[in-house]
Amino acid sequence: YPTGHGAVAGACITVLKFFLNGAATFTNPVVPSCDGLTLDAYAGPGSLTVNGELHKLAHNISFGHGIHAGIHWRSDTDYSILLGEAVAISFLEDQMYSYQENFDVSITKVDGTVHHFKNF
Repeated sequence: YPTGHGAVAGACITVLKFFLNGAATFTNPVVPSCDGLTLDAYAGPGSLTVNGELHKLAHNISFGHGIHAGIHWRSDTDYSILLGEAVAISFLEDQMYSYQENFDVSITKVDGTVHHFKNF
């Protein structure tokens, strides 16, 4: 039983990946301090990338709505994001031939594989 929120989140982040550089890193990221009154420098592990933050966003939307409410299982959340991703890829492949500009775009999917879009 896929979550509706997860499917929409998976589709939305996939469309954003099409237009953004997913490998780009955030410079000087900050996190809330322990008391929540100031911001501290992000200490890791690793750097924050656009793709990583988009994946986290999709998971938080789906997980936060379905799991905490007791409606869905964790697997429902995970597979709903993949479902939304597949729908968005299909939509983008249908739409890409209507663009006047030639382009060759690659995105990294949630499972780590790469999908290529090329309209020429």
